[in-house]
Amino acid sequence: LFSILVGHLNYQIEHHLFPKFPPNRLEQVAPKVQEICKKYGLTYNTGKPIEQVLSVFRNAFKHSLF
Repeated sequence: LFSILVGHLNYQIEHHLFPKFPPNRLEQVAPKVQEICKKYGLTYNTGKPIEQVLSVFRNAFKHSLF
């Protein structure tokens, strides 16, 4: 339900890697993307939905000050 409400923005990385995938398939590839990120030491942000939404607003505010 959360994915639908936010337009599947919780799978933004997967969307940019596989832009032609339908949104409901992005959830299926997410574990593999997380595994690859971990293997190469890349950050893959996860968290509770409210934490992610607040993070977006914090970062937008922080970057708008420059």
